[in-house]
Amino acid sequence: MENKLQETTTTYMWQEMRGERIFIFQTDEPKVNAKMRRRKNRFSLIGWGMNCKLWIYKAHFFSPQKAGAALANLTGRKVKKDTSDGVSSA
Repeated sequence: MENKLQETTTTYMWQEMRGERIFIFQTDEPKVNAKMRRRKNRFSLIGWGMNCKLWIYKAHFFSPQKAGAALANLTGRKVKKDTSDGVSSA
């Protein structure tokens, strides 16, 4: 029996600067990347991994709650927020 390592994928979101409406989304999930790539009017690609699956997008939202709701819709999972540094993950 083979011992297979389970691949974990996570999508992160944080506010670029407190009080600003710019949010950064970082993912290593191809399905989430495809969803953000389709929504060109909301998300713009600002970085990607050269030798790994990694995409970084910038988006404008009116509030952190709206950005968190978008993160939940993109991933289909519940959002966990780290209060110490303001990073949300799903």
